[in-house]
Amino acid sequence: MLLLAHHGERFTSIRREREKLEKNAMGEEQKLLFVRESSGLVKEVGTGFALLLPIALTLGPWFHFFGPQVSTWYAGAHLVPMYAIGSGIVFFEAISLMCLMLAMPRSGASYHFTGRGLSPIFGVMEGWRSVITNPVFRGTGSFFAVQIFAGGLVVVGTATGNTALVDGANALGSDPILLFVAAAIMIFIGFIFSYLSVKWLGWFVIILGIINIVALLVADLIMLATPITQSVWESTMGSGSWAPIAAFDNTNYVNFDWAAVGPALILTVGGMWPYLIMPVAGEVAQPSRNIPLSNVGGWAGIAFFFLLSAFAVESSMGEYLYGINAASGVFPGFGNYAAVILGANPLAWFVILCPIYASVLDSPSNALWVTRPMHSMAMDRFCPEAFASVHPKYHVPHITLYFWLILSLGTVAIATILVVTTGTALGALIGVAFTYVFIRWQMALAAVSLPYYRPTLWERSGAWKFLGIPLIGIGGLVSGAAFFYALIAYTPDPTVAYEVWFTVVVYLIGQLAYMYYGAKNKAKGIEMSAIFGQLPPE
Repeated sequence: MLLLAHHGERFTSIRREREKLEKNAMGEEQKLLFVRESSGLVKEVGTGFALLLPIALTLGPWFHFFGPQVSTWYAGAHLVPMYAIGSGIVFFEAISLMCLMLAMPRSGASYHFTGRGLSPIFGVMEGWRSVITNPVFRGTGSFFAVQIFAGGLVVVGTATGNTALVDGANALGSDPILLFVAAAIMIFIGFIFSYLSVKWLGWFVIILGIINIVALLVADLIMLATPITQSVWESTMGSGSWAPIAAFDNTNYVNFDWAAVGPALILTVGGMWPYLIMPVAGEVAQPSRNIPLSNVGGWAGIAFFFLLSAFAVESSMGEYLYGINAASGVFPGFGNYAAVILGANPLAWFVILCPIYASVLDSPSNALWVTRPMHSMAMDRFCPEAFASVHPKYHVPHITLYFWLILSLGTVAIATILVVTTGTALGALIGVAFTYVFIRWQMALAAVSLPYYRPTLWERSGAWKFLGIPLIGIGGLVSGAAFFYALIAYTPDPTVAYEVWFTVVVYLIGQLAYMYYGAKNKAKGIEMSAIFGQLPPE
């Protein structure tokens, strides 16, 4: 008996030692698989931040720029029906992306969804697309925010008879040095608040987001209450200023045209972003509550303000909307048009600042779409590992933030050169709008495939079904079909010859990164399937 007991203890000791060795081996393998044992990020995204982020940021400088003009750029694509169609499409996207975020609650934006829900190569392509195109978008957005605001200053200066203000506004809207400085200041503000932790960024978004939303609401209510007629316009802009508006030929614009819907969808759906919590999904506190609130609540707020703003300008201006956009000389913008009605009323100052509130607010959010995907790719060993570094005090990927700052300022510099040489910064956008819709089509594909390709991840999201069909798949099918239609119907601007090339080069960079880091990881004995076969550590 003693002998058996002795052998039993020995076998137990051997088994425990083996389990210990296996555990250590697994730990070493895990350390080799991802650059860090934990992401280093913290869950400090609260309810207010989660809800206001998509609404306040979607109502940004780009909405103030394209919002009143879509039906002028695409004759027959009237604003209210276009935004109603867009809102319907984006509702299904909000549902599918909500499910994707619940299935993969990690910071890193669409990089994780496409890489782990579709294919690793699509994930790496999207990761590099995000870190390149978002700073381009931000740099140009700062430019347009300043130009829209300058247009509002012209309205206020004209209404009050302040020629110095008008001259200063014209200089601000056209002088390349002033434009560069103003745009750079907004980028630096974004850099600072992006650096000071997600918690401080949340308060920044909540406070400035409410101001931004209220300013747009006030502008809309002013336009709803007062039609812009010749007498209203000329009382602010001066006698005879209505003449070019009245002379504008709107024959091709007044009737709704279904043929214009497809091309206009790139802007209509491309400018609605209910998913903006995505880059910090892994930093959301109480994700089972706040992620659905952010996506679905964000969609509801976006749809409401898009439709309200569209109805406001169409009801206030009627058939003169197209002439006002194209021939009035007033830089288009909801706040600027409300300022025409207000004239010398001091409230005009509040509404013309709409694009500035929005642009300053958008700046740190835009940085999230660079810092988090770069951090995630570095964790997965698909970009330089230094980018996985997190600030020990503020818990943000600070090295990636410098990358965003440099690229954003570089875009502003390019836009400045374009203003000098061509008179517009639009060329700096190049293929950004197209790539934004292209990636949303890819995310829709990930939503359709997830229940079948990665069923265990799908089950983490709740595995909801409607009539026996996965809810995430329904959302992906509808939104994906619409995005693909928009891509096919879209025709690149022939005056911007490098638009297509920009899109090609961006994705080529992603493919080269996939090949380079894939080979590098394989040489270390790290298989692609091992990295993308599981979620990275929290």
